[in-house]
This record gives sequence, C-alpha cells and structure tokens, in this order.
Amino acid sequence: MSDAPGKLKLGALVALVVGSMIGGGIFSLPQNMAASADVGAILIGWAITAIGMLTLAFVFQTLANRKPDLDGGVYAYAKAGFGDYMGFSS
Repeated sequence: MSDAPGKLKLGALVALVVGSMIGGGIFSLPQNMAASADVGAILIGWAITAIGMLTLAFVFQTLANRKPDLDGGVYAYAKAGFGDYMGFSS
C-alpha cells in the first residue's frame, strides 16, 4: 500500500469499524434483550456483527483501491457500477 496523504491504513480502518460498533451498540442495545439474553448469546451476536462489519469495511477498501477517482461514497460506487437510477436509489 502506498503512503499517500489522505489514505487510511488497515489499522485505522479496523479502529473505525470497532469504534462504530461499540458506539452503535451502546446507544441502540434494547434493554429487554440485555435483560433476557445470556451473556454468551450477546457476545456471539457481537462477533457475528463484527465479522459482517469487517467484511463491509474490506469491500469499501477494495472499491476505493479499484476506483480511486470516485469520491462520493456508496452513491458514486452504485452509479458507476449500475447506472444513474441505481446510484440515485442507493
């Protein structure tokens, strides 16, 4: 990977994903789930979510590496791949 300014490295991307998961989990975890579910079940749910979020982060990293000229996020990737209508719908 190049050390170009403005690029996030793998460690920064992982920290961003972990921070998003922790922040989202603290504010959106329903109280009834925490009261009724076992600790093990909650940890399994967090692990599954972590795998999904890391996969999504790697997808966006791959898209950014393959199309560095696109800078509009999900909209730009959807528009480039599927056309104007799907870009607008995303």
